[in-house]
This record gives sequence, structure tokens and C-alpha cells, in this order.
Amino acid sequence: PQVAAKLDLSAVRRLLDLGGGPATYAINFAQANPQLQVTVFDLPMPIEIAKENIGKNGLTDRVGTLAGNFLQDDIGTGYDFIWVSQILHSHDEEQSKFIIAKAVAALAPGGTLAIQDFYLNPDGASPTGAAMFGVHMLAVTPQGRAYKHAEVAEWMQAAGLAAPEFIESGMDASI
Repeated sequence: PQVAAKLDLSAVRRLLDLGGGPATYAINFAQANPQLQVTVFDLPMPIEIAKENIGKNGLTDRVGTLAGNFLQDDIGTGYDFIWVSQILHSHDEEQSKFIIAKAVAALAPGGTLAIQDFYLNPDGASPTGAAMFGVHMLAVTPQGRAYKHAEVAEWMQAAGLAAPEFIESGMDASI
């Protein structure tokens, strides 16, 4: 709810929660914005959990699911807003750039891409939480790590988006 309150989704009609797992964000976005039609895209196992959570919240008419691997499968098109939360840190730089480019290609004209993650400051060593999380990603993923906000902003611009805005989203993360 605290993240949904920070985002103005009042003009958004179609939202994609890419890698949306159990649909936590999708549900909160839909509850806060009754005009939204939301799609949660993730691997088959998390999608089964998402379906349960969507049903428990009475949102099956406005929150749907799509199972697949966003590195390989079609994610759809025509979205007004795409939400990517806590995904990039599990991937290397080339995969992260690919994910961003794929999301940008799936946006409707004038659409918005928001990427929430544990971003490092320009020094690459702070804040402490993001730095420690980055070390954890280096240990448990083939090439994942924490990225600097400026790095991700560059990739977003290279994919065709205007200058990204930086927002503190809470939960020790930023958009």
C-alpha cells in the first residue's frame, strides 16, 4: 500500500506486473485504482500462488495472470504502465538491459516503466543495505548484483525512455 500511494496510476488502464510473483503489488495497485486491469507475468509456479491470492482478494475480474519466462516468452503489448520489482538484481547487466528493452517495447505510446530495486549510491558501496544485498546476489546468483540507479537510468534511456525519475519507494528500495 505504501508503494501504491507513491505512484499516480489514475490515468493507467492496463498495467503489467513483470515478474510479479504472488501478485502482492498487482493486488495493491488494483485495490487502490479501480479502473486498472492488471496482468501478472511470472514463471508457472509463482503464477499458481498469484491466482490464489488474486481470488482471495476478489480481484479475478481485474487481475489476470500470464505464465512464462520473461527472458524467453512474449509478455504482451499495449501496457500503459509496467512494474518491475526486485528483478534486475538477479540478472547480469546484459540480461537486465534485455529485460528493460523488452518492457519498453511492450509499452503503449506514452507508457511508463517503473523499476523498483535495491539501488546503490554513486559510490557503489552505500547504502549499507543495498551493498550487503549486492554481495548476497553475487554469492547466490550466477552474475546478479546490486546496480546503481544511474546505471539503470542509462539503460532505460538507451531503450528509448525519457530521463527517469528517482523515487524513494520505502522498504529500503527505490523506483
